Amino acid sequence: MSLTTGLVVRRLTSCAMVLAAFATTSVAQTTRPVQGVATVGDHVVTEEELDLLAADRLARLKTEQYNIRRVVLDEYITRTLMEKEAKARGITLQQLEQVEIDAKVLPVTDIRSERFTRQTPRSFRARARSRRSRRSKRT
Repeated sequence: MSLTTGLVVRRLTSCAMVLAAFATTSVAQTTRPVQGVATVGDHVVTEEELDLLAADRLARLKTEQYNIRRVVLDEYITRTLMEKEAKARGITLQQLEQVEIDAKVLPVTDIRSERFTRQTPRSFRARARSRRSRRSKRT
């Protein structure tokens, strides 16, 4: 038997085995009793049917779960790296935050606030004006 013929025979054998597995699985699935999550009249609502009906909501839930897990992981990584850096410097985490974050944040002054609002979209500027007018009415 040539090399090419051997490869063809192996591929056909593999395909036959896969088809046999699918056939066995589908027979097994059709012979087991239908498990229902509810019965409405004489209709049994299956778990698969319920999943199809709830697909949009479940997709949103999975997206929310992914986002929450991503945020928690980011927070964990940040905290772990900061703790490692603080330990390497021989200072506490609070001291590291003071040196690397708090000390570098400039206070918001009226000039900076005005500059920022001028550089932002119109809708934000309207909200900023509204806040300033409320502040001035209080004083």
